[in-house]
Amino acid sequence: DEVSIDAVRFAIESGITFFDTSDIYGPDSRSERVLGLALKNGYRKRVVLATKGGGIEGLVHTDYTGGHLREALEASLKRLGTDSVDLYQLHNPRIDDADLCRRAFETLEALRAEGKIRAIGLSVKSPAEALFAVQNLPFSTVQVNFNLMDQRARALGLFEAAQSKEVGLIIRTPLCFGFL
Repeated sequence: DEVSIDAVRFAIESGITFFDTSDIYGPDSRSERVLGLALKNGYRKRVVLATKGGGIEGLVHTDYTGGHLREALEASLKRLGTDSVDLYQLHNPRIDDADLCRRAFETLEALRAEGKIRAIGLSVKSPAEALFAVQNLPFSTVQVNFNLMDQRARALGLFEAAQSKEVGLIIRTPLCFGFL
């Protein structure tokens, strides 16, 4: 944990300003816990902090109900040692379930109105889902795989669609899980 805390702080001192985690990364949400420790002593105000919710037991089970999302966010805020996150993302929801996305978005809007989150996003399974989300859902950002080995987002026209809808893209797996 000490090495991780030092690495995060070194990254911030070197100009890294965006940190993305999830309540399901590491046993007992360890990623959020360690990141929260690293962001103490004034480091929090220097970064854009994103986390995700909706996953249970990894992503084996999911729950995007209002009650679960509210509880998950409160627990994330406690672990991260902050009163708000800059971006809260649904973690791999079924985006073809419009009712699920609408209800989840309503809950997240309420949490935004309470000042607990600044922006609402999605982390999706595939570039095709990202394109669907950009074209049909009201989220501010979409997180999607893209790297030199996986060019599907480019081939589908995702970048142009996101730009035209003013939806931010967060690129996941830029080094292709370490292959690159």
